[in-house]
Amino acid sequence: MSRVDRRVPVVVSLVSPLVLLLIVLLAVNRDGPVVLSEAAASLDRELRETRPRIVLVGNSTVAQGVEVEAFTAAYGDPELPVSKVVAGGSRAANWYVLLEQRVFGAGLEPELVIVGSTPRWLLHTELESQAAKQAMADHASEFEPVIDEKVYGRERTSALRHRLERARLATRGAYQDWLREIAVGLLFGDGAGSIRERGARVADQALARVFEDERSLDMSLYERVIPVLEQDGGAAVTAGGGSSVEASLVPDLVALAHEHGARILFVYLPYPERGWKDEDLEPALGVELFEALDELGAGWLDMHEGYGGELFVDTVHMNARGRDRFSAELGRAVREHGLLEGGELPRAQAPFFVEHHVRRVGPIPALDEPTLTRWRKNPDRLFGGLPQAAGWSNRGTRAAGLGWISPLVVLEDGVPLAREIANKQVPEPGSFVHISGLLFVVPSDPALLAEPEGHYSLALSEDLPLEVGVRKGWWVYPGTRLEVELSPWHGAPLELDTRLVVEPMDDAPGQPRVTIADAPVTLAPRGHGLEGRHRGRAPSEPWTVTVTVPEDGPMTVVRWLGLQSERGELDLLGSPADIEPPAVDLLSPARRGEASVQGQPVALPLAAIERHETLPLGRATTGSLAPLAHIALSRTLACNRCSPLRLLEDGAPLPEPERSCAYMRRRDSFEGASCLEGDAVLFGASDGVHPLDSGRSYALGFAEQRWRVGGLWLYPGDTVRMEQPGFRFIELRDGASAVVIRAAPFLDHEAGALQLTLEVDGQALLSRAVSPAELAAGELVLPLDLPMAPDPGAVALELSSSPGAPFFYLTLARLGTLAPGAGG
Repeated sequence: MSRVDRRVPVVVSLVSPLVLLLIVLLAVNRDGPVVLSEAAASLDRELRETRPRIVLVGNSTVAQGVEVEAFTAAYGDPELPVSKVVAGGSRAANWYVLLEQRVFGAGLEPELVIVGSTPRWLLHTELESQAAKQAMADHASEFEPVIDEKVYGRERTSALRHRLERARLATRGAYQDWLREIAVGLLFGDGAGSIRERGARVADQALARVFEDERSLDMSLYERVIPVLEQDGGAAVTAGGGSSVEASLVPDLVALAHEHGARILFVYLPYPERGWKDEDLEPALGVELFEALDELGAGWLDMHEGYGGELFVDTVHMNARGRDRFSAELGRAVREHGLLEGGELPRAQAPFFVEHHVRRVGPIPALDEPTLTRWRKNPDRLFGGLPQAAGWSNRGTRAAGLGWISPLVVLEDGVPLAREIANKQVPEPGSFVHISGLLFVVPSDPALLAEPEGHYSLALSEDLPLEVGVRKGWWVYPGTRLEVELSPWHGAPLELDTRLVVEPMDDAPGQPRVTIADAPVTLAPRGHGLEGRHRGRAPSEPWTVTVTVPEDGPMTVVRWLGLQSERGELDLLGSPADIEPPAVDLLSPARRGEASVQGQPVALPLAAIERHETLPLGRATTGSLAPLAHIALSRTLACNRCSPLRLLEDGAPLPEPERSCAYMRRRDSFEGASCLEGDAVLFGASDGVHPLDSGRSYALGFAEQRWRVGGLWLYPGDTVRMEQPGFRFIELRDGASAVVIRAAPFLDHEAGALQLTLEVDGQALLSRAVSPAELAAGELVLPLDLPMAPDPGAVALELSSSPGAPFFYLTLARLGTLAPGAGG
C-alpha cells in the first residue's frame, strides 16, 4: 500500500465526525416548529378530548397508583373530566414542563392540579436517570428559562441550543436502548430474531408494566429485567433530597398553576413502611418545605401511611388492590375538601422539630484487661475469647433487645478496626466481628497473623450513637456524662413532655442520674430499664438533657429519648416500640428450608384438554383451583410468584409456570412450559410434541417445597414442624406468653381447621385449633396455655391442616409477650 493509500483511513477517521456533526446541525437547525414526540402528541390528543377539570401529575407511581374511574366514582361524579399527565421516571423538572407546555400551553384551564410525589423527589432538580432526560426531550417543545436556571444551571437562549439538547438526549437514549436491548437479550431473550430483537421484546414488556395493568404482565420478568433497564450513569441521588425549597421547582410549580388560575395540591403518595425513612426529608428541610407551601398558598395532603406491603407489587408501585383503595380515598378527599367548589386547601403544618446535638463529657475509661492474649488462628483471621463483662458483650446487648451494639472495639496498634456485622462470612481486612463473647479479627496486614501478640487491645467506642443495623443507642460509660443540647422553641407557647429511658447493663452500685432542662428527674422502673419524665413549657432558651453515671456506676445505654407535644411527637433516639417486649420469628426454619413436612400433595387430572388454535399447546381449565394461580394470588397477597400450582406430566412436575401467558405465547419452543391464566392452564409437552399427541397423562399438582416467596403453604392434610435452638430466643428475657400468627385461607373446602402446637423443651405450651374464619379476619393473637420461661432449651412450632381444610398461606408466626388487656 502506498503512503497516500495509508493516509486515507486516517483522513476518513478525522473527517467523518465533522461530517456527522454538520449533518446533525443541519437537522436540528431546520426552519419551522419542533416536531412533537409521539409521547407528547399522544398526550396532547388525550387532553384535547378530555378538557380536564383536574390533572394528576407525576411519574409511574401516579400512572400506576391512580385509576381515574375509581377516583371519579369516589368523588361522586363519574363524568368528571380528569386526566393523568405523567411520564415514567420523571421528576419535578419534567412535571413543570408537562404542565407549562402540554397543559397550559395548549390553552387548557384545569381548576385543580394534583402533584403526586414523595417529599424527597419533590425537591430534586436533577434529571438523574435516562428516563427523566428522555421525558424532558419528549415534552419540552421549546427552551424554558426556569428549567435552564434550576436544572441545567445555564441559559439556553436559542432554539438551536434547545434542539441540540434534544438531539443529544435522543442520540444518547438510542445508544443506551441499543446497549440495554443487547444486554437483556443475552440475559433473558427467547424466541426468534436477533439478540437485540429478542431483548427488545422482553424490555418492552417489562417497561410496559409501569403504565399497564400488572395483572396482564409477567412480574417475575419485570423484576429481573427492570434493574438492567434502569441502570444509568447519571447523577447519584442524595438521600436527603434537594438542598433547599427555594432552589427546587416547588415555587415555580405553584406560581405556574396560580398564573393560569388553577389551584395546586401536593400529595404524599402511599409508600411501603420500609421505604418511609428513605423518602422523608431531613427534619429541618421538612419544616422549610411545609412552611413554604403554606406561604405559597399550595395544598398538602399526606396519604403515605396505612398502606401495607400487601398493596404493592414492588418497592414503589401499588398493585390493583392498592390502586383501587388509594384512588377512592383521593377522590373522597377532593370532594370532602370541596376543592372544585372553592373549599379551603388542606394545609401543610410544619412537623414538630427541635434541633439537638449530643456530646460525651469526661474521659472514656480504659478497660481492666485491654490486651487479648493467646490468640487462636484460622487461615485468614484470629479469634479468641472476650474477657469482659457478659452484660455488654454482643450477647448481652442482644439479650437486652438492643441487637448487636456492644461498645467494645478492637485496636490494632492503637487504631480502631472496622466493625463488621455478625453474619458476614468473609470480613474485610482490617476489621473485626463480635459474636456472643468471641472476637474474630482479620488483620490489616496478613503478616500480623504470625505474631499477633502485642498488636491488639480492647477499648470502648467513641461513637455517638453506636449504630449497627436498625438499632442504635447512646452509651454512657462510668465516670462520664452525656449531654443532649436542644435548640430553643421560638413559636407559640408549647407544653412539652420529655421522656427518656436508660438501661444499666451490669450491677455496679452507683446509679445513673438524669436532669432535663436543669431539673433533676426521678427515674422509675420501666421493664428492665429506668424511665425519666419531665413536663413543662418548651424553653425559649437552649436547654439540655443530661445522663450522668458515677465512676462506681454501671455501663449504661440510653434507649429512647422522645418529645411529645400538641404539635406532634419527635424521637431523638429510638422509639417507644424499641422498648416494648420483643418477639421472635418462628418461621425461620421454613425460610431456610429446614422444616419437616408430612403430607402428600394431591394430583388432580386435567379433563377436556383442548388444542391451542395455532401453537403446539394444550389448554385446560383449572376449575376450583383458579384462585391459586399467580395472578389471582397477586391481587390479595404481597407476592407475584407464590402460587403452589404445578403441572404434572406422567406424575413428574414440569418447571414452574410462567406468570404471564402473553409472554409464553411469544415463545418459539414450548417444551415443558406452562402458564396459569384466569381459570385455565396453557402447557406444552416436555419433548415439544403436542400434549394431545404425546401419549402422556397430565394433571395439576402442588409444589413439594412449601415455602414460597414470603410465606408457608399448608395443603389440606399437611403437618409442618419447625424446630429452633433456644439461643435464638435470647431476647425473650421475660419469657413469652403468646403467639401471633397471620395466615390467609384459600378455597372453600369442607369444615376444617389449622392446628397449632408450640412445644418448649418437649412440653406443649400451646395447642389450639384455629378456624378459617378466624384467620380470614386478620392477625390473630393466641395466648399460651402455659407461659414460657426465659432461656428455653429448644422451641418447636407444629402446624397441622385437617384433610377437609382450605389451603393456608402463613406469612407471620411470632413468639412474644402478650400485651396487657389482649386476648385470643
